[in-house]
Amino acid sequence: MAAEETTPAELQRLLEVQKAALRERGPPSVRERERRLDVMIQLLLANEDALVAAVTADFGVRPREVTRFADVLMALEAFKAARAGVRSWCRPERRRVDFPFNVVGATNYVEYQPKGVVGVIAPWNYPIMLLLTPVASAFAAGDAVLLKPSELAPRTALLIARLVNGAYDESIARVVLGGPETSAALAALPLDHLVFTGSTRVGKLVAAACARNLTPTWLLHPCSSRRVADLS
Repeated sequence: MAAEETTPAELQRLLEVQKAALRERGPPSVRERERRLDVMIQLLLANEDALVAAVTADFGVRPREVTRFADVLMALEAFKAARAGVRSWCRPERRRVDFPFNVVGATNYVEYQPKGVVGVIAPWNYPIMLLLTPVASAFAAGDAVLLKPSELAPRTALLIARLVNGAYDESIARVVLGGPETSAALAALPLDHLVFTGSTRVGKLVAAACARNLTPTWLLHPCSSRRVADLS
């Protein structure tokens, strides 16, 4: 069930497409961010059984209800939470104006902007939740995403690629497939942020690759309960 590996040249092309789209269109509106979140919510709801079946086929021994609750429904909950909060998260925040500018009616505020293109490299043990949960934050922040699922859950990776790549334009989201070489090539790109979940050994390699481009990086342990923050 091996999938065709995404080449480094294709990864570079996708990165350029996504960065160009943000430059040309500007930050997506709140309505557009809500739409992107809604699409994923509906995708997860409509394909819940198929996703559970794919993980079951990959694992062989894991109970289906564990996958349903710990993988699919936890990812779904992340998107629902982002959908509920995105409008308030995008609202400009007022800041105090110091003398003498406060005397002449000046105002200060912080307006959060997307980082740009966020890469996500996920492990095998919760192949849906750990891949898609960071996307909820990225979409709420107005970012585009490049997603690399684990090759150790090949049926799940193929299904997620088919669903996500069919639901979103490549300028918004793309799932790329392959083994460790694809993960290494993704980490080596000049991304605007990268989220990696996996072992300490591989995490060090990812951190070194990201450091060459000064890419901000989250390195998460696959069994961590840490929630993903926003990506503005």
